Amino acid sequence: MGLTWVTPKEITSSVKEPGWTWYATGPCTGIQIQEGKYKGRLIIPCDHIEAGTKKYYSHVIYSDDHGESWLLGGRTPVDQVNECQAVELADGSIMLNMRNYDRSKHTRAVSISHDGGITWGPLNRDPALIEPICQGSIIRYTHGGSVTTRVKPGRHQNYSMRALQLILILRFYLRVKLPVFMNAGKLTLTRKSLWPSWIYPR
Repeated sequence: MGLTWVTPKEITSSVKEPGWTWYATGPCTGIQIQEGKYKGRLIIPCDHIEAGTKKYYSHVIYSDDHGESWLLGGRTPVDQVNECQAVELADGSIMLNMRNYDRSKHTRAVSISHDGGITWGPLNRDPALIEPICQGSIIRYTHGGSVTTRVKPGRHQNYSMRALQLILILRFYLRVKLPVFMNAGKLTLTRKSLWPSWIYPR
């Protein structure tokens, strides 16, 4: 995979508002929706700064044709967030988990989309997810069956949140990057067990 690549295309006009200055994707990974009405959609988490207000926001871009073309999705309803990661929850909704710049609340910011990333719900700052204002990541991992048939949406989201909290704490105090794997609600936090041997020799 990835042996050849097509000619790059300029997509700026399709995914960026004229009044935005700073613009970044990630810095984590994109996802492909696995269930429901928007199955197959590619979603890339992004962030930007407004030129006039200098405010920070998170947003997504998406593709419904396997990356052939890209469109601008929704942005968060309020500012003071930027670097973010998207993850599909068990009910098919998308959670955007974001770096929080409100220095009065040292926690992760979270917003949910029920329409494939076109719009985002209220932004909540979860007091259980302590962060020192830094990048964080969250990944959905399914093994041996569909999560949607085995885990209730609320429970799956709770496990996602707890996993992210562990990552943030460990990164802050130990300065290491640890991936988290969710298997139908069961968590495994590991440094090497699921990495290919050429990345992390056993």
